[in-house]
Amino acid sequence: MVKNIGLAVAAALALSVSYSASAAYGVPEQAPAPVPAPTTDQWYVTGSGGVAFTPDVSTSKGNLQYELGFDISGAVGYKMDSCRYEVQYIFQRTDHKSLAKVNNTGRTEVNSALANVYYDFGYDEARPFLFIGAGWANIKASGGVATSSSKDDEFAYQGGGGVNFDLGNDLTGFLSAAYFGTTKANKQLGDRYQNVLFNAGVTAYMDV
Repeated sequence: MVKNIGLAVAAALALSVSYSASAAYGVPEQAPAPVPAPTTDQWYVTGSGGVAFTPDVSTSKGNLQYELGFDISGAVGYKMDSCRYEVQYIFQRTDHKSLAKVNNTGRTEVNSALANVYYDFGYDEARPFLFIGAGWANIKASGGVATSSSKDDEFAYQGGGGVNFDLGNDLTGFLSAAYFGTTKANKQLGDRYQNVLFNAGVTAYMDV
């Protein structure tokens, strides 16, 4: 009995000495297990705006150059793990700079509705994402390039990426860049309409 007690005491002392040595020499403790990524499915709404760069186009009246334009958009969507699915409305406006090298005061406006799919990477404070979308666009021009037929409905598409960052209280800010294009419009508007969009926006998630 005494022998067993002695062995138990010796084992306890050995364990204590081992722990003390680990602490004294800075032996790192085992890292905690990583926190699993959130998997909550949520509805969300998004609003954004930014600048639009429109390349020159060849129209029936000559080469059309654009000023720097702008766009605003809103969307409703649903997030499932790393994927987001949404329906988006975009309004774009770009003023005409010149037509056939002559100053022109017209403008082109585009109203569009698209269905988009996003993929979010990671769950850190800054989370990159990629997206693609397709839908419908109504393109309307006014000014020197406009005629009675200077409007058109076309298939529209877009693709791009950006980064999300947390704002707290179920709010997420984001910065994005995207290419927006349409199929061939009528000759009054050029072969097709296209823009490069740089946007900033906010997404609000809702538990419903």
